[in-house]
Amino acid sequence: MKDFEQMMDRILRIRRINIAILLVLMAWLSASALAGASDAKQAEPKRILVIFSYHYGLPWEKRIDDSLRATLASKLTAPFELSVEHADRVRYPSEAYLNKFIDMLRHKYTHPKIDVVIAVDEEATGILLKHGDELFPGTPVVFLTSERKTLQRDFLKPNMISLLWDADIQGNVDLIEELLPKTRHFFILTGSSISDRAAKKLVRKELSGYTNRLSIDYLPEMTQKDLMEKVERLPENSVLLYVVFSRDSEGKNFVPREILSNISRKANMPT
Repeated sequence: MKDFEQMMDRILRIRRINIAILLVLMAWLSASALAGASDAKQAEPKRILVIFSYHYGLPWEKRIDDSLRATLASKLTAPFELSVEHADRVRYPSEAYLNKFIDMLRHKYTHPKIDVVIAVDEEATGILLKHGDELFPGTPVVFLTSERKTLQRDFLKPNMISLLWDADIQGNVDLIEELLPKTRHFFILTGSSISDRAAKKLVRKELSGYTNRLSIDYLPEMTQKDLMEKVERLPENSVLLYVVFSRDSEGKNFVPREILSNISRKANMPT
């Protein structure tokens, strides 16, 4: 148990460091795009819009919001206004809802003009890739995404840049093997949302070279009930590697951090 607690502490510290670096980079990029007047008293406020993919209230979104506000306040000489919207496309995937959301952005943020737009995660990125020119012509756009395709020049206009969030999957697996050397089976857990599936693709790529020495199973998309029953019956010498679970196979949505707590209590093997 001590080794497992040590492993979790190291993983969490790595994650906190990576999040901090990412948030500082986001804030620096936004600040560098916001060249303001030297006299802050006479300068017009710089208007920044952040579009999150999910609904309001998720803990990780609040961390990004808080860090971005604090960093901009410390780095910008000009005043700024930071507005936040939530696309909520996981819960409302219909085209009719999307059209209303786009109309809302147009009405709220066309006048006065936005100086920088930041899209967080795949759904918000997709909206701006398709509708950004219409909504915010010529405005600098920053994509924070796990989809590598947005790094390709064919997808990006001159006013767009993409920051790729990533996870050290191989490093975590190596650490698990070091601290739990009897581990023979890895069960990879992801959900059914667009971002969940993108994360699963990332893990598959990262662990493609491990299958010669480990048994790696990617749990199929399932309901919350079936998932809880599955993790109670994992085989001996296995580990449940939780990636992200924000939606189950029935379309029910979850706060990933909250359902992780339930999963870890139910699981009969280390999570």
